[in-house]
Amino acid sequence: MKLKITPILRSCCEEDRPVTVLGPWLGEFGWELVYWQGFVRKYRLTHPEEYLVVIGRVGNSRLYELADEYWEIHIEDLESDMYLPRGSLDRKGLYQLVRILKEQELLGDYLGVPDRLHERGWLEFGNPQFNQIFCRLKPTSSMSRFVRDKISGHRTALLFPRLRRIAPEKNWTPEKWSELAVLLRERGFLVVVGGGIGSEPELQAPVVKCWDFSVSSTCWMDFQLALVEISSLIISGESGTGFLPGLCEKPGIVFGDPREKKRYEETENIFQSRVKYITTRDPEPRQILSMVETI
Repeated sequence: MKLKITPILRSCCEEDRPVTVLGPWLGEFGWELVYWQGFVRKYRLTHPEEYLVVIGRVGNSRLYELADEYWEIHIEDLESDMYLPRGSLDRKGLYQLVRILKEQELLGDYLGVPDRLHERGWLEFGNPQFNQIFCRLKPTSSMSRFVRDKISGHRTALLFPRLRRIAPEKNWTPEKWSELAVLLRERGFLVVVGGGIGSEPELQAPVVKCWDFSVSSTCWMDFQLALVEISSLIISGESGTGFLPGLCEKPGIVFGDPREKKRYEETENIFQSRVKYITTRDPEPRQILSMVETI
């Protein structure tokens, strides 16, 4: 992993201005949305005198709009478990990161994500309002214009299919996603499929796929937020994208394990958006369609 030290950052070090490095967050995307990006924002606002560097995944810089610098890394460079749900950086990965920072004479006031972060009083899982500051997530104005130029004048439904090897029981079949897309089109929706890089589903339905746009991977989160912004409705399985309606003040339908209902509808619905949760991981497409007009 190669991290570039910018001239302004080097000058901060030379002038003894406090430099804080936060991250990287290694856990799942949903935990990052609900329990990390708000913590980073509060840290920034309560420590304005410090020069703040955030380290994170490629494409997620838009979540950390107040950072002075965002260093993009490929998590596999740390040889750590990227699927730890709460973002713990194991000791091997932590030592690797610290070694890299020391080699570049940039250790400074390193905070990072240590083991048992929630036991150190920084975060309180189950209570996202603890020690965090949230704002409605939105794209940059330039990305917003880009997407509106491509997709405008339509009633848009944004689908986030979950197709992962981790916990495959949470996945819905491409056939059912395709059936839902057809039903939504019959109701007059333009159907757009969003998601992460490398997760494109094979849907046999006429949809607009986000992967068909020429968007750099470094702007990917900004792009997804622009798709959310122009959408009338967001539909997601039990995944991190299911928290986007609550963070972007958009109506949404999420389906999954009955035990997760309160999280998506209440506890981690940050701005109390209109989110309806279907308590099964394998609903029928028409069951979802029946909720569309009521939300």
